[in-house]
Amino acid sequence: MDYAHIVHPAEGVQVVPDVTDQPKGVFTIEGEIGPLIFGEISQTYYVEMPPYTYLDPHPHSFEALIYAVRGSFVVMADNVRTVVEPGGLMMFGANVATGYEVPFKEPAFMLVFRGGRPELDQQAFMARLKEDEVPTLLDLADDHPAIEFARSVNPEFAT
Repeated sequence: MDYAHIVHPAEGVQVVPDVTDQPKGVFTIEGEIGPLIFGEISQTYYVEMPPYTYLDPHPHSFEALIYAVRGSFVVMADNVRTVVEPGGLMMFGANVATGYEVPFKEPAFMLVFRGGRPELDQQAFMARLKEDEVPTLLDLADDHPAIEFARSVNPEFAT
């Protein structure tokens, strides 16, 4: 993976001039993921979820902040769905199960900010995320709650 997108103007300083213009990441079950900056006790990466992505709620062992850069997505926690639009910011706590959906024709591009000591270096992090199959909203039953919500926030949504 090419990390030339990171500028090092001084010792201990990393700059990503444009987070939206990055080398291709790794396609995973959560969408395309690419590392941006990995610090000593924090890390930032981007996630681009394709249209109609559907991810069941699942916990992570870390806390994270997610900033919606472009495109909208839905976060689902405790059976409550909330649309996060561009410019929106959300947080999930460690071990809190959250699901994600993109009931729109446009992908959702977001930045993920993780605290805590990174468990893996950038190459190992990316290798761990590789998956072969991506679930979609289009695979769900017509009466699934995610489909009903998709229709309520996107009148053009059709299965």
